Amino acid sequence: MSPTTETAPEYPAAATTNDLEGQKAFVEYWFDVYNSASLTGDTRELKSISDSDAANQLLWGRIEEVYNKGGRIEGNECRLIDMVRVPASPDGFAYVTVTI
Repeated sequence: MSPTTETAPEYPAAATTNDLEGQKAFVEYWFDVYNSASLTGDTRELKSISDSDAANQLLWGRIEEVYNKGGRIEGNECRLIDMVRVPASPDGFAYVTVTI
């Protein structure tokens, strides 16, 4: 089974702010894109908004593997339950703790 065609979720305007609400909007968007990629097999948008670290490569690689072998992914979607901003780190990045 090849990837199905579906419109990717739209990037929320709220995700452009660097406050907790903006970060929450981005995380919710990220999960919408992940869920869409899982349902369709199209990982392009997921790759474009994710770091290319080993964990993310494994994540989208598993999706691609399933669809490349003719399978599909069904089941529950991942959703944000809670999010707490962690104090800024010395590297200048803001981090959040996410519960899904």
